[in-house]
Amino acid sequence: MLLLLSLALPRGLPALDISAGVRLGVCGSFLGGSYADELSTWMTDQGAGRVSPRLYASYQAGLAARMRLSRHFALQAEVNVGPVGGGLLASEGFNVLVGVSALELGIPILAVALLETRIGTVSLFAGPFGAISIGAPILVQNDGAVRSQSDLAASPATIGIIAGAGFQFPLGMGWLTGDLRYTHRFLTIIDTGAAGTALTPLAAALTAGYMIPVGAGKAQK
Repeated sequence: MLLLLSLALPRGLPALDISAGVRLGVCGSFLGGSYADELSTWMTDQGAGRVSPRLYASYQAGLAARMRLSRHFALQAEVNVGPVGGGLLASEGFNVLVGVSALELGIPILAVALLETRIGTVSLFAGPFGAISIGAPILVQNDGAVRSQSDLAASPATIGIIAGAGFQFPLGMGWLTGDLRYTHRFLTIIDTGAAGTALTPLAAALTAGYMIPVGAGKAQK
């Protein structure tokens, strides 16, 4: 996206400082939204003395392109893919584990603040993202045995925000990067078919990547 923008600019303008690379990391998410609230209420009504959230551990992989606008500011566009979801465990009188997950393709557009140090660059970033979810299986277990399994309809799209912090330092012809980010979804990625019942996972990811310069401009430190 940023590469296409640089190619479309008229000649004679200052060269853009653009880098591109890959990202890979681990992700953890919890159930959120009205679906999780209604599920917790149902478990309690069935006699559960305790209902506790369960972390859904997964991965996140993607591509990133960064356009550096000044020494301390940049824009970064990404294309990421990875599962999100979570679970609720009912116990102490009613023992059921319900887990839900969906594969999500997301496109964040991030504003990045940069602070250069002697060994690398610290970054703070935030911005909106849009995503498409593909499939949403639900698995219900009771005392370790599968009770039932059905499919929830996946919403075609969702929107939210991403915020986090990262660090990069020179390595070879590019930069080794790492960041910790939090994702909050405002709209559902999963529609359970019931009015007002939605799943909006809350997720955090720890990723590492490698970026190389692909556009002429001032070299990054």
